[in-house]
Amino acid sequence: MKTHRIKIIIFTFLFTIVAFVFTAYAQDKTHDPEARAKKQTEMIKTQLSLTPEQTAKIESINLKYSQKSKEQREEMHKKMQTLGEDKDKETGAVLTKEQLEKYNALKSEQKNKSMQYHKDHKKNCGKNKDEKK
Repeated sequence: MKTHRIKIIIFTFLFTIVAFVFTAYAQDKTHDPEARAKKQTEMIKTQLSLTPEQTAKIESINLKYSQKSKEQREEMHKKMQTLGEDKDKETGAVLTKEQLEKYNALKSEQKNKSMQYHKDHKKNCGKNKDEKK
């Protein structure tokens, strides 16, 4: 019974740490691996009372994986862009000139809406952080 309780406590603790790291990662929109690694390290350092030696090692690990993550995001972005371009070429081959103009206008409008949404979302996220302080 005690062993089961200890396992639950350990699992809960580890889950909490993973959740903190994930939250820090998800909230960090700078895409700067160094800044992300520092933020993650500081959170873990505080939560786990790391020694200076542990902190240095953890920061190195966080930086390594933050850089890998950034590389993966950049690769994915390029692949998605290529897919979109390929789709547009095939779609353009099917449409008339007038339809293609309309299609491009609709795409442009959608892109503008998306950019505005992200701009507004970024603004609102900043306000929420300031209000919490």
